[in-house]
Amino acid sequence: GIEMVEHYGLMRKEISPNEYEKVNITHSWNAPQRISNYMTMKAQRHSDHHENGYKPYQNLMSLKESPQLPHGYLFCSLMNLYPKQYLEIMNTALKAFRENNREFTQEEKKLIKKNTNIVLGMSSAMLTLLLFLSCYTS
Repeated sequence: GIEMVEHYGLMRKEISPNEYEKVNITHSWNAPQRISNYMTMKAQRHSDHHENGYKPYQNLMSLKESPQLPHGYLFCSLMNLYPKQYLEIMNTALKAFRENNREFTQEEKKLIKKNTNIVLGMSSAMLTLLLFLSCYTS
């Protein structure tokens, strides 16, 4: 679920056997999308929460140095239902982050858009089917 969205692929360095570096702003995904941000009570400013656990949620900030999700937390949670598309999108985002938090290339943007459209299409079809079945099973 949400843990997969918040931390997918991000790892802390092992500094000695069974001892890892302190959690910092590079160990969780952020997402700057406003609507999702308001609906999740700024959960997608997760990196700032890790860095400053004392801050009230309404004061959490998006940090450019943190890895950035290509979509908000809500849509990324929906993508979890479609593992192939989720992994293609997230592995693309992870690669960009690991390469000095660079912007997506045009080719990567196309791949993300294609997989996003697949998730939206499958979700719409599933919702339509559920609505249809609910009308005829009562």
